[in-house]
Order: sequence, then C-alpha cells, then structure tokens
Amino acid sequence: MFGPRTRSLILRTRLTPDEVRQRLKRAIGAPRGWNPFEPKGELYLGSLRPNGFKVQRQGPAKNPYRAVVTGELSSDRFGSRITLYMEPPFLWIGTFVIATLAVGLALLNLLTIILKAISGELPPMGTVAEAVFISAGFVALGYALTSGTLKHEYDKVARYFAGLLDAEEIQEQSSRSPSTAA
Repeated sequence: MFGPRTRSLILRTRLTPDEVRQRLKRAIGAPRGWNPFEPKGELYLGSLRPNGFKVQRQGPAKNPYRAVVTGELSSDRFGSRITLYMEPPFLWIGTFVIATLAVGLALLNLLTIILKAISGELPPMGTVAEAVFISAGFVALGYALTSGTLKHEYDKVARYFAGLLDAEEIQEQSSRSPSTAA
C-alpha cells in the first residue's frame, strides 16, 4: 500500500475485560456533529462493542485527519489483551499527495518566472524526465511529512490507551488491519 501504514499494538493489562470495558465506556463519547461552541469533554468519540471499539481522537477543532483506532478486547491468562489498530483516514493520504504535487508545480512555475525575469528570456525547461523527477521528489516529501505526522499521532494514541488501561506490557505487532486479523 502506498501511504502510511496501519500500526498495530498489543496491550496487556491485569484489568479484567469488564473493568477494561468500564474504563473505555467512561472515556469514549458517542459520535456527534461538530459544534465549535460545544464544550469539549471526551478525548475520543466513537462506538463501543462488547469485544472492541472504534474511535477517533478529538481536539479543539474539527479535524478529519486524525487516525482511526479500532480495538479488539479479549481475555488472557494475564488479565486482558487489547489489540489496537491505528489507521490513517483515506482523506489524509490523498490530501497530502495532491497538496505536495500542487506546491511542487507552483514552485517550479515560480522558479521559471524568476529565471525568466532575471535573464530576460525564457529559460530551457529541461526534459520530461526532469519534470517527472521533480514531481516525484515532491510526492516523496509529502509522503515523509505524512508518515512523520501520523507516527506522532499514533504515539499519542498508544500513550493514551496504555495509560487509560494500566497496560503493563506493550508489544508492536505486524501491521494488519482489523478486517484481515485472525
């Protein structure tokens, strides 16, 4: 998959599955429409199921670019096992790729105008391969910015749920989406 990958974590806690569900129930608010004058309460909005949840982190402003978090809850010998799948919303990837291409083309056009103004003539534009190379560089820049920003978002999510659920063990898992997880 092109774009930032899903990050999967396994949290283990001594809390029973019922205790985990109670903590999640207190921490997760129901999805609702955006109102800038509404007091902010819950940090996460979404839905809670008997064996899992699906949420998105909230903030002081409406932001469709925050990671979508799906959690699966199960009992194990330790207490409870919570598997977190943190995924970028599709809008995130598309916006950054399109924006970096647009910025790249705008900068290339600006450079052409500046060179034309300095020399008084039209500068050679180079080959198609050079234009493709420049565009690919801007896509790579967008990918790097997107990946770095999402890593920061994923780290916030992991710290929050590890603290909320008193996780005693955090294990990185191979990146699989909840729909393909066994």
